[in-house]
Amino acid sequence: MASKIADDPRIDPRLKTIFAPMGDQPPPRNAASRQEILDQENSEAGMAAAAMWQTMGEAMDNETVAPSAGLVTRTEELASSRQHHQDPLHPSGHR
Repeated sequence: MASKIADDPRIDPRLKTIFAPMGDQPPPRNAASRQEILDQENSEAGMAAAAMWQTMGEAMDNETVAPSAGLVTRTEELASSRQHHQDPLHPSGHR
């Protein structure tokens, strides 16, 4: 059975190449506690999974996957005051 990623026409073909072979993954289950998550992530399997994702991320950081032609980067500086701050998720500035 093909994965949902492979069948979705909206997904970039470069991403399909990477993620489709993994197949559909089961939804994550709720953890009983924070410690359960930490134990899982710090286990041998958890560390191996983290290393795999790190390697995959590094493999995708190249001109073929993410071309920089036409990309503009800049640093902006601004002054902010909480008095005049408006949270984009809360346009009124109130929570």
